[in-house]
This record gives sequence, C-alpha cells and structure tokens, in this order.
Amino acid sequence: MKKALFVLLSLIVLLHANAQTDYDRYFPEITISQSNGPAPGYYMLTPIKLPWDTVQTPDFMMFVDNYGEPVYFHAADTQMAGIQVVGDYLYYSMGPRFGDSAIYKVDTMLNIVDTFHVAGDHPMMRLTFYQPDSKGHYLLLALDFHKEDLTAYGGKPDAVVKDFVVQEFDQNKNLVSSWWSKDHFNILDCDTSTIDITSSYVDYLHANALFVDSDTTFLVSLRHLNEICRVDRRTGEFVWRFGGKRNQFTFVNDTVGFNHQHSVRRLRNGDIVFLDNGNLHDPPVTSIVEYKLDEKNMTATLVRRIYHSPHLFVPFLGGVEELENGNILAYWGDKYPKLTEYFPNGEVALEMSYPKPNLSLRIIKTEWTHKVFVPSRDTIDFGKWDGYTESRYLLALHNNTDSIFKITGYATRTDYFSVEADFPVELPPHGDKDITVVYDPATAPGGYVSDVLTVQADYPHLYLAKQVFLEGRKEDLEPPRVTITPDTANVPPDAVVILAFSEPVRLTSGRELDYLNVDTLFRLVAMVGGTEEEVPFNATVTTDKMTVVLVPDDSLAAETTFRVIVPEGLVDYAGNALPDTSVSFSTGSEILGVRTRDEGNYTLWPNPASGILHLSFGEVTPKRISVYDLRGTLLLRKEKVRSPACTLDLSAFPQGLYLIVIEETATKERRVLKAVIRR
Repeated sequence: MKKALFVLLSLIVLLHANAQTDYDRYFPEITISQSNGPAPGYYMLTPIKLPWDTVQTPDFMMFVDNYGEPVYFHAADTQMAGIQVVGDYLYYSMGPRFGDSAIYKVDTMLNIVDTFHVAGDHPMMRLTFYQPDSKGHYLLLALDFHKEDLTAYGGKPDAVVKDFVVQEFDQNKNLVSSWWSKDHFNILDCDTSTIDITSSYVDYLHANALFVDSDTTFLVSLRHLNEICRVDRRTGEFVWRFGGKRNQFTFVNDTVGFNHQHSVRRLRNGDIVFLDNGNLHDPPVTSIVEYKLDEKNMTATLVRRIYHSPHLFVPFLGGVEELENGNILAYWGDKYPKLTEYFPNGEVALEMSYPKPNLSLRIIKTEWTHKVFVPSRDTIDFGKWDGYTESRYLLALHNNTDSIFKITGYATRTDYFSVEADFPVELPPHGDKDITVVYDPATAPGGYVSDVLTVQADYPHLYLAKQVFLEGRKEDLEPPRVTITPDTANVPPDAVVILAFSEPVRLTSGRELDYLNVDTLFRLVAMVGGTEEEVPFNATVTTDKMTVVLVPDDSLAAETTFRVIVPEGLVDYAGNALPDTSVSFSTGSEILGVRTRDEGNYTLWPNPASGILHLSFGEVTPKRISVYDLRGTLLLRKEKVRSPACTLDLSAFPQGLYLIVIEETATKERRVLKAVIRR
C-alpha cells in the first residue's frame, strides 16, 4: 500500500513534521521586488537552517507562484536538499548531512511510490537528484571518507580525506558501475592557497554537482579544484577537464574565468551553464556563466556572464537552472534576494526574497502540481459584465482521496472576484462539491480584469492549494492614461524612466507587451543643439502590463534636457488607444529638495527628510504603498493600508531621490510622489 505524504489519510507524513508546525506559524513573508512577465509555473523551494542559525523554525518544503502565493507547504524535522520533477513525478532528497539520505519519488496524489539509496556504506550527497538517461539508468553521488597518509605532501599520516564515488544503477536499481574519484585525481590538483592539505580533515575536491550528460557521459563540478570535468561512463576516463590546474581548454572572450563554482548543467543548446561563485575573483563577485565548448579545437567561448545588479557575492552554495521557456533561474545561497529569474537577454523577469530560514540548497520552477483535489476548470472567462448584476459561476471541486477532504478558504489578488461558500467545504470521498465564484468589476478602472483564485486546504501539518485563472470584461470607453517620471529639473544622472499606466495596455495588434518588444515601443532622446539624439536603453514591462521601466545603458549627461516619447500603437484591453504622450526632464549637478508635497488628498512631509517620512490621505480606503529607487527597484511595500496616515522609514537607504507609489486597492488608481532623502 502506498504511503501517503499528506496527513489527511493517515496522520503519518513523509516529512516527519512535528505536530505543532503549520503553515500559519512558519510560512515566510515573501517579497517580490520585480515581476516582469516571468515564466509560468511554481517555484519549488526547500528552505533550511544553517548550523549557526538561531531561528527556531523547522526546515520545510514550499511551492509558490509568481506572486509569492503558496500552493504547497510542509514542515520537516530533518534537512531538505535536492528537488526535481521528471515527467509526472516529483523527486527530492532529504536526510542528515553525512547520514542515511534518500531520494523520494512522489506521485501527483502525494504518495511515495519509490525511494532511491546509494549502495554500500557511503552517505549520499544530498544535492544529488534523480536524472534518468534514455535507458532508465540513473546516477547517484556518494561521499567516500577514508584515512590516507599525506606526509608526502606535508600532511598528517592519518588524515581523513573526503573523496566521492559516482554510482550508476539500472532501472531495477542494480548497481552497474562505480567511478571512484581517488583513482583519477591528485591531491595537489586542488587550490592549495585556499585548501589546507596539512589539516586532519582534507576536502580537496568538494564535488557539489553531478549531471547526467548523456547515455555515456556525466559532468561533475569540483569546487575546490575550480574544475568541471566530463567523464566517459564506459571507460571511466576523462573526456575533458575544464578549469583549474588541469584545464585543457583555451578561454575565448573571457579573461576572468571561474572558481568555487556550483550547479553545472548542460543547456538544450549544448552549452554548459553554472554559477561562478567567484570567491577568488578580485574583488569577489558571483555571476552566471555560459560557455560553448568546442571539444575538437579545445576552446571554451564565454557566451554570456550575468551579474546581479547590484553585484552579489555568494561565498557558498547557490545555483542555476534552465526553465522550459529558455529563462534562467539563479538562486543566491544565503544572500538577498533569494532568487532571480532572467530572460534569455539577461533582463530580470522576477526577483524574490524571504527571511530566515534563508537558504534553499536547490530551487527549481515547474508547472507540476498535485491532484489530491482538482477544480473542474483551470480557467473561468466571465465574458462581458452587464453593468449591474454580479456574475456567478459554479466551480466543482473533486476529491481524489478515500477520505473526506476539507477546503478551508480561498485567496484572490483583487476585490473583483470572490467566493461564496460556507467554509470549511467538505468534499466527499471521490466526490464533488460546488463553490460559487463571483465576478463584480464595478470599481475596476479598465475594461479587462484578471485574477487567480487560490482554493486552499490548510491543515496543522500541511497546506495544499489549487489555482484557477479568472478573467472578465466590462464596458470601457475611456482611453488609458500614462504618468511618466521623472518630469522635473535636476534629475540625477543615474535615473531611470518609469511609465505608470492607469490600466493594462498592449499593442493594437492584440499582442502582449513583453521583453522582446518593449524596447522598441518608446523613445528616450537628449536635446542637444536643437536636435534629438537617441539615448539607448533597456526596457522591462511588469507582469500586470501597467508599468514600464526604461533603464539607460549609460548615465545621463549632466545639465541636459531629455524627452520621453510614447508614440501611437498602444491600447487598453477594450481597444481604446493611448494618445501620443511626451514628457521632458533635465539633469542637474545635484538633487534639489522639494518642500512638503501636497497632491490632491495626499500629503508627504518632511521633504527632504533624513529617513522618516509621513504620508497622510484624505480618505480611509485600502491602499498599497510602494517605495522605489530611481532604478525601479522595489525597496519597501505596505499592503492594505487602511489608516488615514502612515509612516515610511527609509533610514536604511542612501540619500537620493525616491518614488512613492500610492495605489488604491479597489480602483487601482495610482499616484506617484517624489521624496528626497538627505543626510
């Protein structure tokens, strides 16, 4: 009989969660600082505590969507590690650092259907994950601790040396072959300037990633050798060694190289990608690197190197994944942000942070989801609203378990959709129950409304959810509006341009704005000698299609007038055209402060300020307050502010100009105020 992961069937859970742990107590506060149309799917994370963490929370597994909304959460009393999706199955490894770790195979009903262990008396490397080749064979990486006489190298006669063994198994879990690192590496291959081979414990290789490269080869990353090697599984010989003292390649287009790397992968285009932790760079800085390896001419051409902006240094862990649509997902160890998803051109698609436990050994993104309970539809289109009657839709929820399953609540991101139901809603075993989804867009600012309904089941040990995409329309004869900042004098030279639309916009052809076309839709020009000179920039468009940020390639020239031009070609979702719009601003040699700012019903003071700002409103309606710097980075956000005033603490940020965006929760109307921090 299959062993259930969720407590509803047996109250015995795979993750051995303590009875006191639950979603409400331990789910971290997630911050999305940028969201510019990321790939579909869910981020799968396994936050853990580091040995020196004092935060008294369990390790856990969580899946969240592109808005940070959870769809799965489960606490554990042992350390999580690798996670992977292969076909319809979820695989993850769990266990003590140097103990009996295992990989668990879980089906869409959250049942354990298989487990995988290494052979012999060797602890499994927890970052190993399940990767079958075309024959169904899979490889696991086991650690090999043994005593060795290192006196020939100036070391101890009985030093404990950490090696590893790559074990290949067939589809029936029979051990096919073993590849022992101690047969192929010399201890002096390591970087002896950073690795002490005279100590009693010598980790001279530090294998941290194994990748099934083909039916006949594998890749392994060796952090302490600053090397990635490719091994022939048939002969056990090296195909090549890349990086470090035994490097066989000539670097092309790269004078930096890599060191202390993590997470080597082969991309679908044949290149290899990994995280260059960069501990030995001067100064230390971490980046994502992609190389094209010519194995005939033995050249390694750097295709791209992506640095986080601003630069991050991740001294240990971290990694890289290629997503199905070609985006690159980077996770930054114990640093903030926790993860960044990049478009293929290197622009940010999404950035996420969360507090301690603040480290996931591996993060992936996939559209995999459970089938414990399922909605009858994954999309509800309410059509056009009649202008006065709430629209309703009966959504059936089906229970695929043998027991009564309770739906405990729901979540939406707007007030235009809601659910009418007496929670908890009990779903009979293998039966259905309807909930009523209501659409009322009376206060929506535009003609198109969309949302995601998250149907929730929250239990003491487990949180599960399923999501349904919601959309509808309403009569809309008003054209969209755009507010462009900056629009004043004395703008700093490192400013970016923010275009805030009153409602979502797209091209007249109906095509959505995305990272491929948004760079071509706007103009930024410098007025020099009575003529216009184009200023090159990179543009991003937010997921809601209501904000575009133009980031100039270089700093703007001082004491120069610039124009931002929005030509024809944009419409709202009802087809109303955005009129031609342009705004001018000028740079200066310093930021000039403004006095108390009073715009309509909003008052901001003092301004300039040393760090503490006060914002008051003329009415008490729910608002979202966001603070951005002039690079478009979200620094601070307050959700559902209902009081007549609030305080913003910018003391931790450097002096400069900031944008305060006030958004009415109900109407989505936005107002942008400028604030100056001066010390």
